Amino acid sequence: MKKVWGKLIAGAVALTLAFGMATALAACGGGSDPNLGVWKATKIEALGQSMDADEVFGGLSFELKSGGKATMKLENDTYNVKWKVSGNAITIEDASGTVSGTINGNTMIIDDWMGMGFTVTLVKQ
Repeated sequence: MKKVWGKLIAGAVALTLAFGMATALAACGGGSDPNLGVWKATKIEALGQSMDADEVFGGLSFELKSGGKATMKLENDTYNVKWKVSGNAITIEDASGTVSGTINGNTMIIDDWMGMGFTVTLVKQ
């Protein structure tokens, strides 16, 4: 009879812990930010023309990390940048400037890249 009670108590403790963890995750938002990950530039639009982003930049991507940290890869160089999202609006900044855009699902659109008048489309990888 002691073995049965021991198993019942162990099971009850496990369920209580599992419920507590599930409740804590729900209170924190449930999981990771869906914006985290690598976003690769695929298209550039300027003056009514559309170009492949790799042809213009030689490769451009952002890796959004937790805590507002990110890395930007441009050609063979990597830069540390910061990012923040409010609703579907995103802002990415470093010492040289700020770019702003919108995120809709797996697509990020940055309008007026660095004040140069062109739009960059990035797709989440």
